[in-house]
Amino acid sequence: PQVRSILEKNEGEVEGKSLADLIPELEMLSMMEFEPIEARGGLVLMLDNEDCRSSDCLYLEYLAAHEQEKGSYEMQALIAGSERWLKLATYKLVHEDKVVFVLLLSNITKRKKTEIEIIQLNENLEKRVEERTAELSEKTEQIKKVVKSCGNELEKVNTRYQSMKEQQM
Repeated sequence: PQVRSILEKNEGEVEGKSLADLIPELEMLSMMEFEPIEARGGLVLMLDNEDCRSSDCLYLEYLAAHEQEKGSYEMQALIAGSERWLKLATYKLVHEDKVVFVLLLSNITKRKKTEIEIIQLNENLEKRVEERTAELSEKTEQIKKVVKSCGNELEKVNTRYQSMKEQQM
């Protein structure tokens, strides 16, 4: 029921279908290079099996290898006409002397959108800090020029005052 909810499918629309039928973006994974892993339990690699030469097994092998090496796999997919982020945790196991894949599927769209917003805010913040720093540097230079100009004027006034004082004496 949870998978049907994530994929916005009714009962009977998920059962019996391959994962690539439900999430077409997974078809691309079989083209990536990876090292197949042994199933937990020590059976031989799945690629030796006749049934596993199809792309279904290849992307499941890729996901399981990715899970072992880097943790779960996050991907963006078009589900029921809207962009979603999915987290796939795939395990290759031995069950009753057969190699099976177990897939945990989670909808992480809300979390991923928040992450993207935070990244954009940080990028915008860095940009605004740079702009503000440049603006402050410019104003600092203007103030230095004003102070220098005032210093020059005061020096002129002081020189004139001193010369008038000397003349008076």
